[in-house]
Amino acid sequence: MRKLWLQTRQLFKSYRAFIVVTMLTAVVWLLVSLSEVRNFTIKVPVGYVGYNDAQYAVTYVDTSLYLNVDMNGFEAVARKFRHSKQGITIDVSSDVRLSKAIGVAAVLDTIAPQLKIRANRQISSAKDSLRLVLKPLMYKPFCPDLSKVDFKFADQYGLNGAPIVSPDTVFLYGSEESLSKITGLQLQPATFTNITDSDTYELLLEPVWEQFDDVRPSVDRVKVFVPISSFTELTIEIPIVINGADSSLNVKLYPSQVVATVWVPQSDYSNISPSMFAAEVDQKEIQSGKETLPVRLSKFPSMTRIKSINPSEIQYIVIK
Repeated sequence: MRKLWLQTRQLFKSYRAFIVVTMLTAVVWLLVSLSEVRNFTIKVPVGYVGYNDAQYAVTYVDTSLYLNVDMNGFEAVARKFRHSKQGITIDVSSDVRLSKAIGVAAVLDTIAPQLKIRANRQISSAKDSLRLVLKPLMYKPFCPDLSKVDFKFADQYGLNGAPIVSPDTVFLYGSEESLSKITGLQLQPATFTNITDSDTYELLLEPVWEQFDDVRPSVDRVKVFVPISSFTELTIEIPIVINGADSSLNVKLYPSQVVATVWVPQSDYSNISPSMFAAEVDQKEIQSGKETLPVRLSKFPSMTRIKSINPSEIQYIVIK
């Protein structure tokens, strides 16, 4: 065995220079071969953007494209092991149609940067176009419900008008069967406290569409602008009238007027007058024989907030 080992070692020494030269020659040949630019065929995944996937269903789509690309061996090896799953994205927003043939030649200039191919490399495809077929889904409009959102204001601050929701209409897209089961669209519960300034809040919708595989929303959140104003207290004396009174019933009210304390936006304070308010009791409650009658304000400016009515109930006498 030792003799065989010595013979092998001696043989290697004798041909060492030849072996080294052969190996170096092979390496140089490989490097030269890899450096040569050749035409390779590669398959790339294709994705599409620029259409509303909630509004349209894809019924047919070309999801891959074979490209003939000039590149050297190093680039081909890198693409094989590092970028084999790298795809391209085609934007169809400029021309959304239900059936669209996208010319490959028109998008070749956008393909090279996405695939990280050198700008001076030639790219071509045997396929003239890619096809994308869309089907419009049915839709149902909803006005977002704010009932689960609680806005709490600091003292002497309050709403100066109604909250403004944007967008004011949210569309759900899907099958007629699924959409028929959805009756409303609410905002997720939220509470905001000690509010003193007008502000815009971004609020999420309750994702009722997640109960259905084929329903998608146009948006999953809305913005709500809440107009706020500082308020000033105002006291007004208001005569009481009987709602539904007729000439057959002679009633004397005690007292005949109430004092209403209201909050008024400072910007509207000078525009408020007693004629904008009305207080009443209901004749039906008189006829039912109630001992006292609750008073309610039947008219008041929308920008005001009622703090108190004094007295809140009054007495009466029916004169026969």
